[in-house]
Amino acid sequence: MSKFDPTKPLVMARFNTVGGFALAAGDPITIVEEPKNRGEVTAETAERLFGSTFVYADQARPTPVESPQDAARRLIEVDDLGGGWFLIRAPWLGEGEKHQGREATDARVAELIEAGQPADFDPATVAAANTTGGDSTGGQGSADDTSTQTFTLEETGSNGFYTISGPGLDEPIKVRGRANAEAKLAELQGAQGSSGAAGGGDATETGGDNTGGETEE
Repeated sequence: MSKFDPTKPLVMARFNTVGGFALAAGDPITIVEEPKNRGEVTAETAERLFGSTFVYADQARPTPVESPQDAARRLIEVDDLGGGWFLIRAPWLGEGEKHQGREATDARVAELIEAGQPADFDPATVAAANTTGGDSTGGQGSADDTSTQTFTLEETGSNGFYTISGPGLDEPIKVRGRANAEAKLAELQGAQGSSGAAGGGDATETGGDNTGGETEE
């Protein structure tokens, strides 16, 4: 892998929340010593996220337009609750829908996919609502001040897993499912707000239910 060049213009490679701001693919990234505004990051953060969340501006590729049905197919998840009960989860379904029987569950999933992701559902708004930290402007503090740094949620691209990295974490936390990842992110941000930083520890893998899942050893 080529060495990161901080002098080259950077842009977002995909949607993500950076420094408390929800950024879309193609949004410019600026390297500064003390990030405060939208799209500003430290050189350390830029190097860490380069190649996954950030890319050089001249290497950016157009993002394919996703249909509402494709978005629903990607975001809908089904949990087996046991006893013949299943939980259908999607970001716009709140706590989800509980159905009995695999046939009835599959039929409902098909209906939801056919209806597509709701037109008024904005993933950027959801991510912004789940993101805290920084000062009153929503900015990210300096690299040495973990109390004002924010957590980063990234999709791993395999089996619906996401990773959460941020202040106080020795290793990124691995979580299964977008809804579970956002719930864990909110939990970490809440802990950060009350104690100044999230507790450290080993990376964990979370899966499961609409409450954020159970931790697997």
